[in-house]
Amino acid sequence: MSYNLIEIHWEDAATTHGWEEESEIDYEPPIVITVGFLIKETDKAYVVASTVGGDKTSNSRIIIPKGMVRFSKMLKFRQTKLK
Repeated sequence: MSYNLIEIHWEDAATTHGWEEESEIDYEPPIVITVGFLIKETDKAYVVASTVGGDKTSNSRIIIPKGMVRFSKMLKFRQTKLK
């Protein structure tokens, strides 16, 4: 099985804890970058895995809603045959 490698820049959700004054709270969502194997793409989301196997299995998957994506691009890489 062959997978494309993708780079995605997206707005992540964030949490805080403890008592804070409203003026101390940062309302800007953090921008994060995910790079991995594109396992599936739908109208609403990307499914990206850090590790893939030769038997159509994958591990360490993240589902990124497209509404949170600011930039994405396919990356070039040379895939070797799994032994």
